[in-house]
Amino acid sequence: MMNKKGDQNTILYSIIAGLLLLLAGYVILGPGKAALLRLFTRIQSILRLG
Repeated sequence: MMNKKGDQNTILYSIIAGLLLLLAGYVILGPGKAALLRLFTRIQSILRLG
């Protein structure tokens, strides 16, 4: 039971993270693509650590 709830939370967090990334993409594309490139670099480093 607890394991299933944990899986649901993981899915929920993944969806929220995706939405936040989309929002961040829209915000960052305003100032310029250099900031977007920095965001991608940071995401890749986080994924590597995770």
